[in-house]
Amino acid sequence: MSIKYSNIVLLMDKRLVNKISDRILSDISGWKGRKDLYSLILYGSVIRCDYIPKVSDIDFFAVVYNEGIVSELKEILTRACRDIDVCEVDLAWEYLENLEDPLFMGYPYKFLTVYQEDFRRHHLVVYGEDIIDMLPKYRWNRIIRWRCGHLLNLAQHYLEKGDNRMMHIVAGETARLIVWIEKKTLNKRHIVATLERMGDQQALQIYQAYLKGREQPYSNQHLYKFIKSRVEKIMETIPWGQI
Repeated sequence: MSIKYSNIVLLMDKRLVNKISDRILSDISGWKGRKDLYSLILYGSVIRCDYIPKVSDIDFFAVVYNEGIVSELKEILTRACRDIDVCEVDLAWEYLENLEDPLFMGYPYKFLTVYQEDFRRHHLVVYGEDIIDMLPKYRWNRIIRWRCGHLLNLAQHYLEKGDNRMMHIVAGETARLIVWIEKKTLNKRHIVATLERMGDQQALQIYQAYLKGREQPYSNQHLYKFIKSRVEKIMETIPWGQI
């Protein structure tokens, strides 16, 4: 078995990625659950070359025929990353048939919907088949409006629950969306530089807190006001068009 590199993965730390991939392939080779795994993909910061030790997650996406293999697969991935300074080993999964329309079938992961373009550019097939040609390309105004509504709903939910950690995460995601609309990048260095250039100091400070081990220096009300104001501003600039 061998891993398949997407076209724009040349700048990543191949030593780290190969170390992880070799361990995974070694474990999967004798694993009975392999027959129910269509594809296993490594994506995100470790592929974009903006991975921050102890802050960034290592992100995997599994396309499966049977949900029953997910917990065992998570154990395999966690072992593969055992000596890496990672915040969390994150495994998202979906059934193969739901890739036809991730927004309305299964779970609407942001990397398959609003940030799909980044996923297309920065992913690595560790096992199985690539899925890129299966994914639908969503209209820009439709997907941005959907993401704005989703962020605002999350903010309202976590405000009511009094969950300060998740409020900081949603606020950080809002700052990422601002830069994605402006520059179409998720690279952490580029996001900071873009927010500095835009002169949005509040978004910059919130995003930097999000990066620094996801610190939580702001109150829920402060974060909610930030999220609501930025989402409303984005919505004003995105035409309804045909959604």
